Amino acid sequence: MTTKAELEVLLQGKDEMNNQIIEFFISRGWAGDRIIKNIATKTYHPNSAVVRVMLDSVNGLYRVSPEYVSCGENVLRFLDVYIRSSTDCTQLQSILEKQYERIEKEINFSFAVRFLGNG
Repeated sequence: MTTKAELEVLLQGKDEMNNQIIEFFISRGWAGDRIIKNIATKTYHPNSAVVRVMLDSVNGLYRVSPEYVSCGENVLRFLDVYIRSSTDCTQLQSILEKQYERIEKEINFSFAVRFLGNG
């Protein structure tokens, strides 16, 4: 469970782990939000994908939750990862790289991209 104060830290971009996670996606062509700092988005025609970072402060875990809707369902619904707040930079990069590869694969196999995408 995240308190309102802890959520504000994420949303304002004042949490170092959150910033590292979002920067990882930005470095791979995603766009950060100029107001809400715990999300990144990327357009895969015809839809957009979102990655959202949330904090479970009780258990010391960050949840990285991707979403891409195709045919009315989130094709990334099983790709959430949980990262301990004590995770070092090398481990974090490895975890995120694996998640990123799975995200790209699932989106590219989605109906929306295969049959409706134009880019």
